[in-house]
Amino acid sequence: MGIAGVLGLWAMSLLLASDAPATAADRITLRDGTAVLGQVANPNDRGKLILLVRRDWARQAIPDRAKTWEAAETRAAAQARADRLRRLEEWQQQRSTAEGAADPLLRQIETAVGRLKNDDARASRVMSVSLDRREITKLETQTPAVGRLLRLGWRAGFADVETMDPEQLRQALEGRNFPVAGDEPVSIDDLLPIPIETEPRWRLRRAASELKNDRSAWLIRYGETLMADGGQGQAALNPSQLLGGL
Repeated sequence: MGIAGVLGLWAMSLLLASDAPATAADRITLRDGTAVLGQVANPNDRGKLILLVRRDWARQAIPDRAKTWEAAETRAAAQARADRLRRLEEWQQQRSTAEGAADPLLRQIETAVGRLKNDDARASRVMSVSLDRREITKLETQTPAVGRLLRLGWRAGFADVETMDPEQLRQALEGRNFPVAGDEPVSIDDLLPIPIETEPRWRLRRAASELKNDRSAWLIRYGETLMADGGQGQAALNPSQLLGGL
């Protein structure tokens, strides 16, 4: 098939996607007829399509595909875990020397180190799968609101969330007091395999964690002036002192 044919097929799939599926999941149909249920992570990217798939669903519904995907992620997962453990241990050593045992962030780091050392064989709940767009014959996507319900369903641990009607899923989530109203993002980073991170990205995440836990580094705005947070959401200095006592 030429480039024009591929583009035409892709355009047709986009038209078909306008009819949302009856389930909470996005549905990808491959050339061999396999239907994959999950959530598209990069719908506007022209490269490979990244699909988030619940691991247990894939193992049960499409076991051959699941084995192939899990084999592909093995090497990257081992490298990512080793890098994360090394960086956490370095951070742990630095915090224990600089901050002491009473440091709450140090306790969080120690917990993360222990979890990585003891849970090496535990597979993540959700997989990140890379699909060649030329292998896709049909793409059916859900609305952002329904996609949010799917992520909440993953967090809730529902066994059949991919095949649930959106309204049925909403009611089930409400029954467990999940926040189904609103449009706040639902993070599932902790349900995915540890990603391979560059050193700058890791340092950025580390700095964000330190800033979140170190109140002395927070700033607040008073008019057009930034000043250190005094620890209770108030300025460390009386603003009148900065204005000459007025």
